[in-house]
Amino acid sequence: MNMTTNSLFRLGFYALVLINAVLIFLLVKGPSPGRPPIPLEKGTSLMKTIGEKLNLTSGQMDQYENMAKQHRQVMINLQEEQRPLLRSYFELLKSPIEQDSSDNLLTEILILERRKLTTTYSHFEELKTILTVDQADQFESIVDDILRVLLSGEKKLPPPPRDF
Repeated sequence: MNMTTNSLFRLGFYALVLINAVLIFLLVKGPSPGRPPIPLEKGTSLMKTIGEKLNLTSGQMDQYENMAKQHRQVMINLQEEQRPLLRSYFELLKSPIEQDSSDNLLTEILILERRKLTTTYSHFEELKTILTVDQADQFESIVDDILRVLLSGEKKLPPPPRDF
């Protein structure tokens, strides 16, 4: 081996050491600091977590639980109403598409989706009505956390299969 080959190996070795050091630093450092989401441990519901964060009294918690049960039932009903429409909409893929029927189904689906969104928004507006002034100030600080929890409930599609 001549001197240039040794220099190349030495340079490659130092590059790998540097890359490993950077990777170890990133692993030790952890994720970038940001606002941590509401921790939902196993068995802890969003309702309980919100109650604790807002420091709800037992009376307020009872009211909130009733509101949440009603909200949950409305959402279940809307989802059950939407399910056959979604099935029918995607069944159109099996046959020649009639634009009118496709548009009508999509409009009905969107109407139900809008009702789900407005119902959830109203649910949290209703929660705000039972809060004290101090709790209402705290509520504003957890809206981002509520959104993060609500949106993380969306199921992600698995990655497509690899072609070998």
